[in-house]
Amino acid sequence: YTGILFFPSLIGSFVLTVCSWRRIPVYCSHHVEMQIFAHKHVPFRPVCEFGMFMYNLIGKWPATRWGTLNAAPTLCFARDHLGKEHEERLRRVPSGTHDVFKSEADDPNERSDVRRTRFGVDDEKTRVILMVQRLSGEKGTERIFPALKPKDGGKATSDGEGSVDAVLAIAGDGPSRQFLEAEAKKRRLKVVFMGNVPHQELPRLYR
Repeated sequence: YTGILFFPSLIGSFVLTVCSWRRIPVYCSHHVEMQIFAHKHVPFRPVCEFGMFMYNLIGKWPATRWGTLNAAPTLCFARDHLGKEHEERLRRVPSGTHDVFKSEADDPNERSDVRRTRFGVDDEKTRVILMVQRLSGEKGTERIFPALKPKDGGKATSDGEGSVDAVLAIAGDGPSRQFLEAEAKKRRLKVVFMGNVPHQELPRLYR
């Protein structure tokens, strides 16, 4: 048998100690940077710090101590979240497209077709920023919005706000989509919401 745990998890300490005792391998998958979003969603600092301590105590620390493998979307995130001293047990989670991705398109017109039909761009000069993710609060998708230049132009601020003239294409869906659509509309940004895109179609967007 092999155990699988997805973090944040409140049962990590129990599962990992039992599995360690019974010598059962456990794969731990980490996807949320709690240190960032805990302080964002719990503004009262003492409560937030206590919550983080309990999360570390019953979740993260047992994973670093007893998890057979600890995986995250990037090794950079894994090292920051769990500590680079655990490097031998850290792994990167493949994107899901690695078996079907090719850098060369089969159709020479693929790039222009995708830009026109999926991103709403008719020329080669317009920059497109692609984001592929689940749309939920902990992802922080809206944090890119201040950097984007509004549709009607406008000058960038000294800290870079409004300096990126590009179309933002978002592939994904989730509970935050309605909020993100409203926020993009309020800011008058060039954002295309494509909804869920099957993994086998993602290479066409990346190319």
